[in-house]
Amino acid sequence: MGLFDIFKNQRIDIDVRPDGVFIGGVNCGFDLAKFNKALGQPRVIDDGEGKSRYFWDEAGIFAFVRTNELAEPKLAEINLMLEVAKGVQHEVPRKLYGGAFALEGRPPLEAVPEQELRGAYIFLELSLGKFEVSLALAEAVQERIGAMDFAERFAKRDTDEIADIVRAAKMPIGRVCINQKEKKVKRRPSDKFKLPRVADETLAFKNFNFKNRRDERADV
Repeated sequence: MGLFDIFKNQRIDIDVRPDGVFIGGVNCGFDLAKFNKALGQPRVIDDGEGKSRYFWDEAGIFAFVRTNELAEPKLAEINLMLEVAKGVQHEVPRKLYGGAFALEGRPPLEAVPEQELRGAYIFLELSLGKFEVSLALAEAVQERIGAMDFAERFAKRDTDEIADIVRAAKMPIGRVCINQKEKKVKRRPSDKFKLPRVADETLAFKNFNFKNRRDERADV
């Protein structure tokens, strides 16, 4: 029996921690096979050129997936849909995400740095271990903050006014986007430009006898 069977009649709670994405308390890492086990078989749209979108409609979750004939499909990005904003034309899950979402066991707004909240506009972004998390503000919140011009928003970055708008909203977040940080590849030094060691006898110069312009004028 998979996790999907366990949570079929219950909400699915997700907690992003530095070491993985936990679904119902089980660490699924950022592994597509484990997400499928936890959420059930997805509806798949093949976008071509090695890209697909996976929709777990009942859970209100979708993902961008990289596909390769020579390797297993890999998660590129996970999205939790809490609302569908007006005018959205791209494909979305058939249901909205209705579970709890946490960052290291805390409500997301508590995990967001204070300065990030004070400068909130469209997204709230933070880094958590090996993950990058982007919280798209709900449409109603974006409209309230967007009604201010840039100079006004900038002036309020040192106050709690904008942060309080976000905190006071009944539904502050409309979508959650989770990315895994790209691993930095350590490149080995190349021997391409390595100077060869000379096998024959070499000459040693004590003085290369270079003159600068000042020396040239002194010799005249």
